[in-house]
Amino acid sequence: MRQVDLAASLREEGNIPSALEHLRTALERDPENVEAFLLLAYIQASRTDYVHAEENARRGVHLMVEQNRMGARLAEARNLLGGILMNLGRTDDAVSVLREAALDAYNQTPHQAWYNLALAQSAAGRTDEAVESLTEAVRLRPTFCDGFYGIGQLRSQQERYAEAEQALSRALTADAACSSAPTLQGAWRLRGEARRHLGNAADATADFERCIELGPETEDGVRCQAVLDNGPS
Repeated sequence: MRQVDLAASLREEGNIPSALEHLRTALERDPENVEAFLLLAYIQASRTDYVHAEENARRGVHLMVEQNRMGARLAEARNLLGGILMNLGRTDDAVSVLREAALDAYNQTPHQAWYNLALAQSAAGRTDEAVESLTEAVRLRPTFCDGFYGIGQLRSQQERYAEAEQALSRALTADAACSSAPTLQGAWRLRGEARRHLGNAADATADFERCIELGPETEDGVRCQAVLDNGPS
């Protein structure tokens, strides 16, 4: 564990080669060191070496289950593995792993786990399941703006504009910081589009204007400006 602790410190300092050396030493001395496998997987994933990252993350998860380490760390490990599988394009495998993380009673951030599961389900084309997972995420954390935003995005894709507008409105009001968050600029655009489809032109225009205020040069900002420049549809 001293070797793992040293590796963690070196990783934080940006000295990845030395961190990897200490992890190899740790695994030579203890071939079943869970923390070494998981840290190694994390480093490999951050370097986009997802094939080896999967091997080590999966080994870490397997050892934790084998050692009956049923706690928050196991949920985190499964979340790591699920993210790696997503990057490998194996969305169905990711859904399976991330569902286990979301259902884990020891998970300390279950709303985030349900959100991650929804991302995998959406990538796999399982849109309604993704909406259900996001609904659970916002039930657990009613101020989770990104969760509502995700629902709004999916409902917009399905052209269910009334539901999209409702979810996007929650995304922009669930927390005081949401309305001005740059990451939610797209929520203003999507709500404006939904309101246009619903015949609410005035409020749609206000949404597009707010979208532009948050960043006229971003992709969302440019798209919002184009809508205003083109006039009513």
